[in-house]
Amino acid sequence: MYGASEYQEDQQRLEALQDELEVIKQDSGRLTQELVAFKEQAREDQIRSQAMFNEISSLKESIERLSYTNSDDQKALFVVEKFLKNVPLTMEEKQIKQNAYSLGAQDDEASAEILLLRGIKSFEEKDFDQASAYFEQVLEEDEQQGIALWGLGRILFAKREFAEAKSAYSEALEQAQRSIKAGILVDRGLTWVRLHSDENPSLDQALNDYNDAISLGNNFPSVYRRRGLIHLRLGAINQAKADFERAVSSSSNDQELASAIENKALVSLHENQWEEAIGHSKLVLRVYPKSEWNWAIRTIAASKAGYPDVMICSLSQWFANGGNKLSSLRYYLSSDTWTFFTQLVDKHQNNAASLCEESLS
Repeated sequence: MYGASEYQEDQQRLEALQDELEVIKQDSGRLTQELVAFKEQAREDQIRSQAMFNEISSLKESIERLSYTNSDDQKALFVVEKFLKNVPLTMEEKQIKQNAYSLGAQDDEASAEILLLRGIKSFEEKDFDQASAYFEQVLEEDEQQGIALWGLGRILFAKREFAEAKSAYSEALEQAQRSIKAGILVDRGLTWVRLHSDENPSLDQALNDYNDAISLGNNFPSVYRRRGLIHLRLGAINQAKADFERAVSSSSNDQELASAIENKALVSLHENQWEEAIGHSKLVLRVYPKSEWNWAIRTIAASKAGYPDVMICSLSQWFANGGNKLSSLRYYLSSDTWTFFTQLVDKHQNNAASLCEESLS
């Protein structure tokens, strides 16, 4: 007969098995966490390696092109075009720009190329009046008028005179050579975005300019990010995803890469994929942790996913990095999500000065 002693032994075996099962569960959980961390690190290593490869390729191209130019005018023009296209400059190119005022003859005798270089140097120093004077001096010449008008458009945009900037870019396109038209189209596209309103919609014009820029050979990550953001505003989620993936794969420095991943996190918010959005945000923090947008995205995703500590810390960082309810981020979130975020801001803004020791790893 099955007696008390056998029952007790069976109970002891069962308890031992349960203990072993608990150990296995703990080991399994630990291994799962390690696997997730490994996958995240592998993904980061992969995309950062691609960015480094792209940067090396871009650097090689710049060195080769500069080596082909044997005059100050040619080098100045190359740096000007690269600067206006928002392509990162090499150390040698930065030095050429730095020497803009001492390069070549005085202003009344300087070549159009040198004047253009001085114009972008003044623009970078936010001396818009002096920069305009240099570009307008070039407009008196037959050559390089397209670039001068491009520079003037950039100044007007910086001064938030968007209608005037759009006109300058449009005139520049009529004068410009094919090699720079793509860059001008990208700038005019962003100007259409700034001019957009419910009364005067212009997102379609922006999309057309970005499409034309890409068809002319502009494959820089910025054009794909900007076009992706337009797709996002227009509700074309799949097209936005494709553009942001292209921006990730073509990025050549950490800031470009972080911006592209951040845009992918925006898509995750649109699809209510909160954990995915947090994953993208973590990667942005490791690559380039200075983005105001990323802290807002992280705040929303953490709150929706049920991580109040992460939400509070992220919101605190958003405040610390200059975040406010006038942020252009509001254009790229659904109205419900933006309302949700601003309610969080109103609730916690009095605690903005509180310190937070959230790990960024």
